[in-house]
Amino acid sequence: MSELKDAYGLNELKSLLKNWQTMLGLSDWDIKLRWSGYEIACTGDKAQVEFVAGDLTAVIKLLHPQARPPDSFVPLQAEDDLMHELLHLVFVHQRQPEGTLESVVFEQALHKTGRAIVRLHVDNQRNNTGSKGAE
Repeated sequence: MSELKDAYGLNELKSLLKNWQTMLGLSDWDIKLRWSGYEIACTGDKAQVEFVAGDLTAVIKLLHPQARPPDSFVPLQAEDDLMHELLHLVFVHQRQPEGTLESVVFEQALHKTGRAIVRLHVDNQRNNTGSKGAE
């Protein structure tokens, strides 16, 4: 991934999923990735994760880019959303009851942390690519 973009194909996202799983220590999880539309859009979410922690299985559903409002474009949105849901699995035992202040703060922390991880990774790739080309 050398450019900031949002138009990922599902296969590209699955490749990113495998890389992030390894980096986040989630290699023992069986994680499936799917596009979703109406089901997620109705909740106002951009992504959801359903999991069974005891079985180390999860399904991450990402809102299909065509199901997003046209004015909601954010660079790297799909990868940000993927990272956010993966962080839910990293912190699976830190879940907070829905609708509490703690759950809102936890979601905000996951969002900001996930976004920062993705940006740092993209910047690192750019810097490494740029320095290799300069040699």
